Parts: sequence; structure tokens; C-alpha cells
Amino acid sequence: KALIPMTPAGATLFDPALGTGAIELPTLMMTAGRDLTLPNEREGDPLWRNVSAEGSLRVDLTEAGHFTYSDACSVPGDLIQGDGCGADNLELPRAHQLINAYALAFLRKHLLDDTSGEALLTGAESIEPDLTLSVGHAP
Repeated sequence: KALIPMTPAGATLFDPALGTGAIELPTLMMTAGRDLTLPNEREGDPLWRNVSAEGSLRVDLTEAGHFTYSDACSVPGDLIQGDGCGADNLELPRAHQLINAYALAFLRKHLLDDTSGEALLTGAESIEPDLTLSVGHAP
């Protein structure tokens, strides 16, 4: 009934009409402004540009990197420290709090018809200054 891709890939693999443009389910696309693995310019932006499903929303954590959206930063060593796990990125507990807040509000709305998180989803309520919201649009 709803989709939540996080730091998605595949912009170059699909014809826009057959890729995200063909999705009919409300989609909460979560991206990271400092994603080095799948940069917004190459992946997030082109994928989002074609999303047209009603009720879709994009949340871009501008100070996050690719691995901010996972627990990969807890892996020992410095293999991924430059892509969401470093001191110059949004702190992980705060990032995960934001990810969970938006995902929960989105799923409550689209799965349970619960609009208690509507202010968060529309941007009327802001819980993070370094976050960009975009509402779905027709290509």
C-alpha cells in the first residue's frame, strides 16, 4: 500500500516511464544530501523527478550520507566512515529519530488512515532544520 525507498539506486537502469514513473503507490523517498555512494545528482534527483503517485513525499536529510540510513556505521574500521558516519554528518541517533518519525507518520497515513502526523508530512511542523521536504509531482 506504500513504499519507502531509502537512498535508492537505479536511475540509469530504467526508462522513466517504466521506473519510478510507473509506481502507483504513495512513495516516501528518503535521500541524503551528502550521499557519496549514490549521490542525489545521479540517483535521488532523477528518480524523484519521475515520481507521480498521489501522496508521495521526498525527505532529504541534507547533512546525512548513504550509510546514515542503516546501522552500518557501527561496523568497526573506517571503510564507510566518509559516507554518513563521520563527525561532519548528522548524528546517527538524531538521524534515525527523523527517519523513524517520517516513516511512521507516512505509514500511519497510508496504511491506517491516521492523519495525526499530517503536519510533519506537509512541513507545517518542522522537527529538523537540515531537512528538505518535496511533495510528489507529475513528470
